[in-house]
Amino acid sequence: MPRMNDTMRRLQKLSESEQSDFVRTLFGHSSPTPIPADLDEAVGKLDWITGNLNSSQQGKQCILYKDHA
Repeated sequence: MPRMNDTMRRLQKLSESEQSDFVRTLFGHSSPTPIPADLDEAVGKLDWITGNLNSSQQGKQCILYKDHA
């Protein structure tokens, strides 16, 4: 856990202009972008580079969607 704690401390020290939407959401400074019910239609079917991602790793569609919206 030391790496995660170090990373969280570094993220907290970022100035507001350095923070991404993800970091602001992570620390509760903003709300996540709603995901449309028809996500596959909105961005197309996602093709994963590697087939060994578990469902949790593949569940990052909301982040990918936000970057392409």
